[in-house]
Parts: sequence; structure tokens; C-alpha cells
Amino acid sequence: MARILVVEKELQLRRFLRKQLSGRGFKISEVVNVNEGILRVRTLHPYLILIDLDYAESDDLEVIHSFRRGSSAPIVCLVGKEKTMRIASILEAGADDCVVKPFGIRELISRIEISICPAMRLFPRTTLQKGEIVLDPIRGTVAAGNSVTRLQPAEYTVLRALIRHAGDVVPYNRLLSELGGPEKQEDRNRLRVYISKIRNILGKDSQDEELLVTVQGIGYRFRRRD
Repeated sequence: MARILVVEKELQLRRFLRKQLSGRGFKISEVVNVNEGILRVRTLHPYLILIDLDYAESDDLEVIHSFRRGSSAPIVCLVGKEKTMRIASILEAGADDCVVKPFGIRELISRIEISICPAMRLFPRTTLQKGEIVLDPIRGTVAAGNSVTRLQPAEYTVLRALIRHAGDVVPYNRLLSELGGPEKQEDRNRLRVYISKIRNILGKDSQDEELLVTVQGIGYRFRRRD
């Protein structure tokens, strides 16, 4: 479950965000000011930081710089209409996205999910389907049979690469490149963990065979049945 750190001083909006985001499967941690947020981010290691800049105690750009120094997690900012002219500067300071208030919750959820998984930006509106397996880049989920499972960002990236090249062997180094990691033994071990989790989610096909095939010494192949 992806954890989001919400930095929001306004109580009513904080309650609204908590209800809506937790209802979409996110785990929410809340703070009411930037200083507390900077301290919490170092121990929580959130997947994403959501900041309402209208209530920040200091300059918008300094706020972004402060969070960026302590975390590489995506930063999504809520800004009032009077700050729209500053959005470019906020993004240049290190924020990943800005959402102008008042906002629609569906827009905010989509922007958060896309920011959490950078790989989703490549195919923001296109589902990938192979047989009964459907990968949804908006929600970061995979549907296998009657079950729908939310993937962690790295799991999503690996499965997307395998489905896009269904039937072909995708080498270890190609998958590690998709993840932004080097070709090292410890990273191969990390890749094996992701593959194991994906296998557990997908199960077997109608012929009782594993959908993900290990090609020893080379990589992995998504078994094509369509």
C-alpha cells in the first residue's frame, strides 16, 4: 500500500483528503506544517508528498527545496488560482506536479497515481491487455481473471515491459534499465523478488502453466496465449 504524506493546515480539507485518498487504497500520514513534514519525511519514506502551498509558512520555492533535500519522493502541490503564474517556478524548484484549487477529486487522484509511478507517464491513458491480463496505467493495477491488484511502482514497470514484449525474452539488463538500476547481482536479486510477487498475482493460465517464464542466464518471457 503506497503511503502519502499530506502537509495540510486546513482541517476540513485535510479530512476530505484523508477520506478520499484512503478510500482509493492509499495509506495516509498527516502533518499540519512544513517543519513537521520535513521531519516526518525522513522516517516515513513516503511514496509521495502532497503539500498545500497556500498554507506554507515560508516561500513556496524554499518549501520545495527543503522537502527535496530530504526525499526523492514525488511532490504534488496544491495551489490557489492566485499562484498559477508561479507554477513553472515551483516545478523548476523540484515539484513533480501542481493542482490548482478548487480541484476535482478524480483529477487529483489521477495526478497522484501518475506521479507515484513515473513509468505510467509513458502510456497515461492506454491499457495493455494480453489474454485475460489487463494492465491499467491510470490506476496502477493488473486484472487477472476476477481479481484486480494494485501494483507497486517497480512491479508495474517490470510487468509493463514484459507484456509489451509478450512472447519474447526480455533480458535482465533491459528490465533493470526500465527500473533505472545498474546491471549488478544485487539488482538481479531485487528483480527476482518483483517477478516472484508478479507470479503470485497472475497465477497460471488456462493450461495450468506459469505466465512468466524464466530463461536461465538471459531474462524473462511473458507467455503469449492470444
